[in-house]
Amino acid sequence: MHRRSLLGATLAVPLAGCSAAGDLFGEDGVDETLEDEHTAEFSAEEGEKFVAEIDVERVENGDAVSVQVAKIGEGPLEARSVSDTGSFDVTIEESGDHVVTVTNGAAHVTLEKR
Repeated sequence: MHRRSLLGATLAVPLAGCSAAGDLFGEDGVDETLEDEHTAEFSAEEGEKFVAEIDVERVENGDAVSVQVAKIGEGPLEARSVSDTGSFDVTIEESGDHVVTVTNGAAHVTLEKR
């Protein structure tokens, strides 16, 4: 009996944490620092509009980072070079899971529904 209780509690705690993180960022957008091809995922419905705000923290080569928003497994919906700060609009073309990627450095990315 004690084994079952311990096992249940051990599994419930990590899963509860994952659920909360998904609600904060996965469903409504992104708010995190991304570096060199690390990604942040979010879910969106066709026709939803987002605004992306970028604050560059580090550039590796040249004078800008590249920021891309794409549906997972497809080409980018938007791709921009940002040297300091910038913002742009993104309209979701197809419902599903999407990803934001930063290359050539690091940047804080906020992607919010309008």
